Amino acid sequence: MRATISLQPKLDLRAAGPLREELLAHANDDVVLDAASVSQLGALALQVIRAAARSWAEACRSLTL
Repeated sequence: MRATISLQPKLDLRAAGPLREELLAHANDDVVLDAASVSQLGALALQVIRAAARSWAEACRSLTL
């Protein structure tokens, strides 16, 4: 199954936790991160995305941005 997650425009400290939870909800799916509306990307949100990318790769699933 493939899931698309539309990222918030401001991916700051507040957005990192909900982003993590949404990614975990799709842990068994291939995921497309739609970053079309992103205007700010904080370090913690980037870390969440990078950790997810590693986890998806280790599980032989696709996570694309």
